[in-house]
Amino acid sequence: MLLIIGLIIAALVLISFEIVAPGGILGVLGAVAVIAAAAVAYDEYGLIPAVFTLIASVVVIGVMVVVEFKMLEKSKYGKQLFLHKTSGGRIRYGQRSDDGPEEDSLVGQQGEAVTAMAPSGRVVVGGKSYEGFSQSGFLNKGESVEVVGRDAFRIVVKKIS
Repeated sequence: MLLIIGLIIAALVLISFEIVAPGGILGVLGAVAVIAAAAVAYDEYGLIPAVFTLIASVVVIGVMVVVEFKMLEKSKYGKQLFLHKTSGGRIRYGQRSDDGPEEDSLVGQQGEAVTAMAPSGRVVVGGKSYEGFSQSGFLNKGESVEVVGRDAFRIVVKKIS
């Protein structure tokens, strides 16, 4: 009986660490510990206690996970793990914004790749830096580009031949 309880406690500890430091290994080891506890219960006491051990372990682990997430969300460390704000950004499709001209007006303008574009990177067009996507594939830093369009959050450029 002590081995069964020890395996269940080990599973609880492993799964609680998995929540804080995700990676999968600790969760798998916790699941193996629960299955081992059920196997030991089956070997020592039979089928009904083994099934009860398995179901009770899963329920206790489920409750522990919910409680841990609720507590972690309120802790100083947990506030760093959870997203509490949005960027406030929005996708603009053909509408003007208050912060300057829309990217559609950039189509046809020429600029320069500020970073290597493989195929994404930074481009300067009209003295302003943008996230860009190269239709021409890889571009070296400093190559001349032309704006050919845009998608949700970046401009689409091609290499000037």
